[in-house]
Amino acid sequence: EQVDRPSVAFGWWRESGALEALVPALADAPDERFRALDFLPRADAAAPAAAEDGGTPADPKRATLDRLAMLFFGAEPATAGRALKALRFSNADAAWIAALVRARAEIGGAVDAALAGLPASVPPATLRRWIATIGRTRTDAFCALTAALQMARASRPDGQTGRWTAPPGLAEQLAAFRAEAVRVAYRDPVELADLAVDGEDLRAAGVPAGPAMGRTLRALLDRVLDDPALNTRDALLGLVGGMPRG
Repeated sequence: EQVDRPSVAFGWWRESGALEALVPALADAPDERFRALDFLPRADAAAPAAAEDGGTPADPKRATLDRLAMLFFGAEPATAGRALKALRFSNADAAWIAALVRARAEIGGAVDAALAGLPASVPPATLRRWIATIGRTRTDAFCALTAALQMARASRPDGQTGRWTAPPGLAEQLAAFRAEAVRVAYRDPVELADLAVDGEDLRAAGVPAGPAMGRTLRALLDRVLDDPALNTRDALLGLVGGMPRG
């Protein structure tokens, strides 16, 4: 059964040496990563909590994966990969967590810096580029983990209860950012498959198959991330005409 404050248990395991023996990759994990677990919903409480908030009921499986992913969120991707394999996660769960860890390694610093300036908004093009790195279907999970880390960093222990509490309003600001990121992820073109042209269109336009086609598609997506209005067949083929071949 999951607990409300897993950070306490992980603290005990670290102090006792059990964490070093069982999961060496987590022995030196920063305390904020463990504290962040306390700001993520329990799997058995995810759906009721979402219903009370008026939101879409959360998936208990996703809630469990989020807590597991947080343990490695900020670790070196290769280290996390080895640990996930050693812990015998299913291939699907390991791939999901590993992708989140890689995205954190690539853009975590930039995202943290932007969120430090909340409630200022993130430029749409920047948000689309982050989502392109994270992946559309992982955007909500990435934002949930990032928000939990932000809450853990900003929180302070309550002298009476011992619970870590974040400044008033921070949870709402982070929730607004998460909601906007998910809206953009499912509204705007952020993946190669979203482009209004495909390989057949590019071959017809004179782009050779192979690496050149891949480079061209990535270049087109790069332009579309800046300006989604360019994502029409005519506009993209016009851009292809001005690109170098080979």
